[in-house]
Amino acid sequence: MKGEVFSCKLRESGVLYEKFRDILSDLISRVESISMGFIELRVGRRRGYLRLIDVLGLIDDWCRRNGRFSVIALDEAQYLRFSNKRYDLLLAWSIDNLSNIFYVLTGSEVGLLHDFLRLDSIDSPLRGRVRREVYVEKFSVEQSVEFLRSGFEERGVEVKASEIEEVVKRLNGVPGWLTLYGYYRVVRGMNSIDALNKVLEEGTAIVISELDRVIERSRDRYTAILKAIAMGFKRWRDIKAFVEARTGPIPPNKFSELLERLVKYGYVKKINGEYTIDDPIVKHAVLSKL
Repeated sequence: MKGEVFSCKLRESGVLYEKFRDILSDLISRVESISMGFIELRVGRRRGYLRLIDVLGLIDDWCRRNGRFSVIALDEAQYLRFSNKRYDLLLAWSIDNLSNIFYVLTGSEVGLLHDFLRLDSIDSPLRGRVRREVYVEKFSVEQSVEFLRSGFEERGVEVKASEIEEVVKRLNGVPGWLTLYGYYRVVRGMNSIDALNKVLEEGTAIVISELDRVIERSRDRYTAILKAIAMGFKRWRDIKAFVEARTGPIPPNKFSELLERLVKYGYVKKINGEYTIDDPIVKHAVLSKL
């Protein structure tokens, strides 16, 4: 849908759209392979290859000549941190040199995204760059109900209030899961039960895939911590006792480091000194898949 809107907006510009389309068509026609390291686009031998900075430069030049701006959105940008390439250097270079390109970085794990950007670190290439941060908190019950009700109404789908209330209860106000439910219910035409089951299935797969990257260096301990909290242990000492029964003795400072990392990355919430998992999909994933 977003691509269609972008395309329509370009078409409104007439000749500009034709020129922009010609640039993209030329680039695409020359691509022979893509290297996923630094996203090098390998083209014909006579022309060598285009690095990502070359492509960005072409886009910026087109925007400058035609009085336009481009916005590049990177979804789940925190995972660039796990690459062996310095994408933060690329972003810093682009911000400094390509004045017609703006970036929107989104991420479901705020702590991990901050680790990637290192905005407050003295040696971060992105330090001091102008930015605006927007946080999407968990919806309240009222906000969740209104969110779903408005979405169904906008698409002309009649849904009982009891269904919305049940979905809100099951998904606990997490915007991403509510959105995914709406997609399966409206776009895919599923009934409520099938849509909820699909959200549970797909959401669990997403959580496990993302979580694996965070816990891989100390998997047994992280898994034990998450299971303890998912099972209802809330206090530091009780969680630690559960973990040690599963994995053996662990120094208090090391245990606190692991626990706080899970808090930082958003899998665990700390409220008044007690720990909980308030995302129902994360809790289900931990209990059923780890």
